[in-house]
Amino acid sequence: MNRILKKKGFTLIEVLAVVVIIAILITCVTFAVSSSINNGRISSTTNSLQLFAADTENILAEYGVLVVKDGEPKAQVLEYLNLIENYYVHTYFNRDTLDISDSYFEIQTSTLVDGWDSPFKMRYCLNEESAGTCMLISPGPDLVFEDEYTTDNFGDDIMLIVYPKGI
Repeated sequence: MNRILKKKGFTLIEVLAVVVIIAILITCVTFAVSSSINNGRISSTTNSLQLFAADTENILAEYGVLVVKDGEPKAQVLEYLNLIENYYVHTYFNRDTLDISDSYFEIQTSTLVDGWDSPFKMRYCLNEESAGTCMLISPGPDLVFEDEYTTDNFGDDIMLIVYPKGI
């Protein structure tokens, strides 16, 4: 009884081929899912910015715009923030992030966040010719606000500009 027994199983090359095919499929699915997640985050951020803009327009219509003509802008900015903060029930500002210059102030939200769970920043113009114009900004996917914005470069930040009535 000399029977040659054939062993059944997979060769190393067959196993490696299956592993490579599975790795390629996982890579394709990962790219498709990450693209969908990123698009969802951008959409969520855009919707939140639009709600933030609507609130900002209502505030500007109800309380007017803050124009700093003379004196120290800090006291006037703080008074204005105290006045409008009651209106921002869902977007209270983080006072620790307040940055005041001669021509604008910036402040970040404490509860309203973008699709990447980062706070929004509001840059409010104080100078007379553009008083009340607000830039509502999300830092975008890199989670870092740009240092300087130009008319054609916002980096990856997502921005919406709100103009008060009459400008």
